[in-house]
Amino acid sequence: VLGGVDHQHLALPGAIAQMRSQVAAAPSNHFLQIRLGDLLMANREIEKAVVVYGSAARCARKAEDKEHEAAVFDTLSKIAPDSVAVLFYRFESAVFYKDWRTVNGYVDKILRLVIERNDKRLRDNAIVRLLSEAAIFGKYGMQSKAREHLMNIFQSEHTEALRELEEALALRNK
Repeated sequence: VLGGVDHQHLALPGAIAQMRSQVAAAPSNHFLQIRLGDLLMANREIEKAVVVYGSAARCARKAEDKEHEAAVFDTLSKIAPDSVAVLFYRFESAVFYKDWRTVNGYVDKILRLVIERNDKRLRDNAIVRLLSEAAIFGKYGMQSKAREHLMNIFQSEHTEALRELEEALALRNK
């Protein structure tokens, strides 16, 4: 801090802009996304950092880099321990790795949040319907049918519904 001005803080917006352009040029590079998340955290932009770290976790998963995916989840748990976004990213990872016991707990938590929010957009969301149906199948012992529904959540035809759910539920969490 020189002359009462935090020059490092003033440099952050430029560094963030530069890192955003690097991420845009290489969107599947989770290392760049992690660095962008770190810069956003340093600039106290926690909600944006959570989204970027979530994207980094997805990219690490696609690159089969479980170590960095786990490190990102550790970071997310520290910066936003009660965040619905973190819950949703962990749910997505559990589905990907077919950790069905963990998935069931996340389904219950996500559906509880949807009920608490009492938002028509959420009740009508295709992902919420799939989660509800999976929970019902699971309750009645139809595990393979439940798992099939859960795997369908991340298919391309549900991309828009997934984005809407994340936006309405996860990324708006305060």
